[in-house]
Amino acid sequence: MKVRNFLLLLILGFAQIGQAADLTAERIKTYLHIDPVYYQDGNFKGQAIDQSVKRPVRFIPELETEGAYFVSHFYNQGQFWVAEIPKSGVKNVIFQLALFKGPLIFKLAHSQFRFLMNQPVKLYREKDGVLKTTQTGDLIFTVQAALPAGKEYSAVEAFRGTYKMTSRLTNTFDRARLEEVNTGDVVTQYMMKNMSADQKNILLLNSVRYSHENLYEKDYIATSENCISVTFDILDDSLVLNYKRVVLTLKNTLMNGRSPNEKMVLKELHKRKLIDGKSRLENYR
Repeated sequence: MKVRNFLLLLILGFAQIGQAADLTAERIKTYLHIDPVYYQDGNFKGQAIDQSVKRPVRFIPELETEGAYFVSHFYNQGQFWVAEIPKSGVKNVIFQLALFKGPLIFKLAHSQFRFLMNQPVKLYREKDGVLKTTQTGDLIFTVQAALPAGKEYSAVEAFRGTYKMTSRLTNTFDRARLEEVNTGDVVTQYMMKNMSADQKNILLLNSVRYSHENLYEKDYIATSENCISVTFDILDDSLVLNYKRVVLTLKNTLMNGRSPNEKMVLKELHKRKLIDGKSRLENYR
């Protein structure tokens, strides 16, 4: 996967763009409407994808302003919102690894980006015909398997490539605390280094673009199209780095100790000089 970088400086605010149209409750409700999505083939053909929590975000071009772009389906406080994201809003990027129990003695890791904002993301939703607003300065981009409604995650199906992929933006508390820590995951954190302000903003923008362009279209494959592979695809493309694509193999997983893909991820981040011995932060709790 290569996320397109053309015209990024234009998108980040060097163009003169008109003011966003008035945000009304009815208009926000329209942007948050979803239609059912069904598996078109494979073991789950004809079954609906569960969109109750996991939804890809989508750009709303007609609301874009000189200083911000808008996306739908930002997950916050157990609800979906329209998000107004400042184009120069990212202060720091933290790489999170959620460690969870794998097969036998192994501990596996889910990877995701955490963005700390110097300008808050404004959030809008409709309730009973009234426009509700809030904001957050702490959000996560995460890539996951999109499951059929009513089904539990199966590692076997993930390795077979049966699932579709979804990528989403969420408030950090909803994602890291409620979905991961509460279910027993240990969420480790690493402050990303050697990134310019523009690169941090481009990374968030490219993460949104990936979500917008891959609306349940890609297959989720545990070895090659997963949270680790895709986050590194987006990272390398955003920073214009020319490294071999990160995929899971027998050598870098099962033969790499009891926490194999955690070690693989940290090695790749060190190789890119994006973390060092001082990058480790306290676990997210």
